[in-house]
Amino acid sequence: TAGPVAGDIADVVNLPAGSAATYSAVCAVSTTPSATQLMNTATVTPPMGVVDDNNANNDASDTTAVNQPPVAQCIDVTVDADAMCQANASVDNVSFDPDGDLPVTIVEDPTGPYALGDTVVELTITDDLGLSDSCTATVTVQDVTSPIVSCNSPATIVPPDAPISFTATAEDNCSAEPLVISSFRCFKISKKGKIIDKGGSCVVSIAGDTLTIDDSGGVNDTIEWQISATDGSGNVDDATCSVVVVNPGHN
Repeated sequence: TAGPVAGDIADVVNLPAGSAATYSAVCAVSTTPSATQLMNTATVTPPMGVVDDNNANNDASDTTAVNQPPVAQCIDVTVDADAMCQANASVDNVSFDPDGDLPVTIVEDPTGPYALGDTVVELTITDDLGLSDSCTATVTVQDVTSPIVSCNSPATIVPPDAPISFTATAEDNCSAEPLVISSFRCFKISKKGKIIDKGGSCVVSIAGDTLTIDDSGGVNDTIEWQISATDGSGNVDDATCSVVVVNPGHN
């Protein structure tokens, strides 16, 4: 019935044969213990003048495992953006629990999917007794997908169609800068396959992403122009657009 004590217990007791004395020990254990086990040893010694005919049972030990915290291990990762300009990723680099406690929970904050660019993610691993460890790493989502450009022009036109305009467009999973028409030319291919420049008879103007044919120059002319789109990450897509001038009613 004695109150709490600190340190080793050393009591003198008078116990009749077959009786027992019970002690309870409540200990505070460091969250970062230097050992993985606690050992308590109890020893009894007979008083002077008493003969103990069995000294082999005069001591006993109890060993208790000390729960160790799990170990969080993080790694920076780089992933490609998907069609929604985001990506899922994990910064876990084989986090583990030294005791093999199961289950353990691993939580990342914030959770994916992650937006384009860098996101700092905190990973926390917790064992079944509530001990935990954390680490941080960076998820980098990169855009490696080029825009897709469209000419939005038919294969042929007829001279009466002029003036006529064609506006090119571009689609991108993240962001596309304004589309540019970089150049055009007007030419005719002779029956012998020779390319004849018709720049003097075609009247064409460019305004950003729109090409306008004011005068097609004549039947069998080909008007060709180059378009280019660059997204915010520097990915580029180019295309060549063209229309052939035909007689009305002919393809």
